[in-house]
Amino acid sequence: MADEVNGPPTPITPYTACYCEENVYLLAEALKRLLPSSAKIFAVVISNPTKSIAVWQQLASRYSALDDFLVVWDYHVILCMKMSDEEGLWVYDADTRLGSPCKWDRYIREAFKSDLIINLSESEDVPIPQPFRCMFRVVPADDFLANFSSDRSHMLRFSPESGAEEYISPPPDYPPIVGSRAAGLGKVNTLMNEWVDMTVEHEGHGIVLPDHEFLKDNSWIERF
Repeated sequence: MADEVNGPPTPITPYTACYCEENVYLLAEALKRLLPSSAKIFAVVISNPTKSIAVWQQLASRYSALDDFLVVWDYHVILCMKMSDEEGLWVYDADTRLGSPCKWDRYIREAFKSDLIINLSESEDVPIPQPFRCMFRVVPADDFLANFSSDRSHMLRFSPESGAEEYISPPPDYPPIVGSRAAGLGKVNTLMNEWVDMTVEHEGHGIVLPDHEFLKDNSWIERF
């Protein structure tokens, strides 16, 4: 049972800045080993058609507390976990200033300004302009672990100085991740085209929700 003061279990797993998808993958693996099978674990991939999502209370922010430590990411990945039907939902985000894990209500309020947008439609852009509104791909951990893969090529950019491609942020020191089902299909790089692209629907890739639907409550859990 999760401790309401200290929070649920937090296994120690590798962390690499700017590789949130891999951080969540390793955390999901660890939680699956640690928690009872009744626990509900989800990876949540966050992006939008313009790949410019606003997330507040981020450690990487160049802004101050006056701007609530805003970062505009092209995508972000977090993990949500519920130990049982009787207990609340927790959010794991190694890049947040709010602590990880963090209680669902606090996290969505401070990281996504849920109080401001839950009553908005998909087309409204006040107070958050439409290009910065989030979409959420929610996928059970088992499906994410099986279907995810990344060769990390999305982090390579051509460097005029070296005349070669270089990583814009140092990659993890372990081999690229390829889930079992992705490997069986010969898919070594599904990250951007199958997970971050919110227009794509594949079996085993969860459901995509607009921000006001995902943030209104956590009833989306009942769809799985």
